[in-house]
Amino acid sequence: MNDTRLDFAEKRSFRRMYLGTQAEMTNLQGQSFSGRCENLSATGLLLDSDSSFSIDEELQVSIPSPTPNMPGYKARCRVNRSDAHGSRFHVGLEVLQVL
Repeated sequence: MNDTRLDFAEKRSFRRMYLGTQAEMTNLQGQSFSGRCENLSATGLLLDSDSSFSIDEELQVSIPSPTPNMPGYKARCRVNRSDAHGSRFHVGLEVLQVL
């Protein structure tokens, strides 16, 4: 099967799932932050947040399940980028460990 959506300069190893759902982040100091998970792949995710994070900062990210009988997603992640978009930030995270 040929997927023309992959015909771009930066081809990725894993497809992204576009979620647009609530996410909670906790840093190593125990501070909690809220945001929205824009997309998720096997190796990373993109969050929209009102907080900026430092490159290489570790966060635990939790995404609740929309289905009561299924567990949510929880992972230990490292910040790869945190770009300002108006008063918000797009935070690119690498998944280090799915919890």
